[in-house]
Amino acid sequence: MNGNKSTLVIVFLMVTIGVSLVSYLLFNHVSRATHETSGDLPQLTSSEWTQKSLDPAILHRGGTQFKLRCSRCHGYNGEGGHMAPALRDSSALKTKGDTNAMVSIIWYGMPEAGMPGWGHRLLPADIVALTVYIKSLQEESKP
Repeated sequence: MNGNKSTLVIVFLMVTIGVSLVSYLLFNHVSRATHETSGDLPQLTSSEWTQKSLDPAILHRGGTQFKLRCSRCHGYNGEGGHMAPALRDSSALKTKGDTNAMVSIIWYGMPEAGMPGWGHRLLPADIVALTVYIKSLQEESKP
């Protein structure tokens, strides 16, 4: 009887591990494939950026993504932190006010400064929303 219990436990563990492994591999493959094929680097015209900045849903989405992804380094409200510069002042950024340049930095990151790229981790719509949110922080801080 003890031998049967041991065999059942071993079979149960093997099945559980197998199911977990298959689930992990499937999820990882689907997740990676979804992000790799989710789109190209978004480049919008000035009027398209203006239109996006007026949409409260996009602004909210960007704020949520910012709090989840960026605030640890750039500060909760973009005021800067010990690891990254403030984003509220566009003059301090390398983008010189070019919104599409900001998208490129978010997409590819700045590995030399320790900033990860988000292009293959987020949907292009999330990158656009993040950009709109960061631009709104800059607008708020203007005198």
